[in-house]
Amino acid sequence: STKRKKFIYSLIYNSLEFMAQGLDDCMHVGYMVLGLGFLYLGLKTILDQILQESNEAMRRRRRAWLLTGVSAICMSLLGIWWILSRLVWNGLSEELNREEIWLDRGSVKFFIAYCIADLVLGRFEYVEVIDWESGYTHHGFYAITLCYLLWRGHSHLFTAGLIQEIPTVILAYARLFLDDDDQRDVAKHHRRWPFAVAYFITRILYHTVATFESLTFSTFAFVLGLIVLRQHLWWFAAWWRGAFDHPGENTNESTSSKVPLKNSTKERLSLRLKIALLASMIIVQILTTAHVAISSYRKRMWLVSRFFGALGLVITVVILTFQTAAIFVDTYTRHFIQLAIAERQ
Repeated sequence: STKRKKFIYSLIYNSLEFMAQGLDDCMHVGYMVLGLGFLYLGLKTILDQILQESNEAMRRRRRAWLLTGVSAICMSLLGIWWILSRLVWNGLSEELNREEIWLDRGSVKFFIAYCIADLVLGRFEYVEVIDWESGYTHHGFYAITLCYLLWRGHSHLFTAGLIQEIPTVILAYARLFLDDDDQRDVAKHHRRWPFAVAYFITRILYHTVATFESLTFSTFAFVLGLIVLRQHLWWFAAWWRGAFDHPGENTNESTSSKVPLKNSTKERLSLRLKIALLASMIIVQILTTAHVAISSYRKRMWLVSRFFGALGLVITVVILTFQTAAIFVDTYTRHFIQLAIAERQ
């Protein structure tokens, strides 16, 4: 009877403590949403004064990247601090398996507030830019997942991924200050390689290492990391196709028309460089995935048969390898299709 009373009292106390913590987190997120709203209004006024954009549609497209840029800068700076002050000294495995601190919870609540503020403001300020994939689905998925991490006390896992916001900083800068209806190619050129390199290093290579490293202590973190990694690979493939469309065309500055390059040495060299670069990235990604998969398999204490664990990892590596190699095949195929179209013209 005494043990039963102690258990009931402990359950009530823990429930009240959890509710109090949840209400406290909700209040913090609410304050942050309001703060981001006022910040957006101020930044919108400054941006309009600096750029003097006459095209209303373009002005609204730029505004859609204000909060994203602010969030990406804050998260990237915190991620850089985390690498220099913690990761370098403690190692990735220890950082993924430690207890959370107030800064971890703060960064998670800030990102949840950003997701909410971006969707609410987007409904009134740039509704045509908010789509289901990169807007409602993306923000909703992250908000729900981060709420779960707060509940479980695993917000430090989010801190370990903050460095992956660096490519978003580059993209937000290009969207805010470089994109123009008459100069889309210039904007694309400015953000092409810095974005590609940063994205590949942080969101593919580093994310792969962190995902398989998390397998040693958390199956949930591993599965969640794989879901995000698959999305990152899909986004990278889509971006690569968009960034290098029309390989058989060049701009004639005197007539402002596009003229096909037939059997051009310059174009063949461009294709070689493009294929060589992409092949190098894919090889590095495949080798990295295989290495960290083997390493995580050896470290983890498997509750199921080690055979089934190894089989699951092999299937995972094969799927990721196939998705990565598909980018190479698609690039090679699209090039020759577009060259054939150019030849017919």
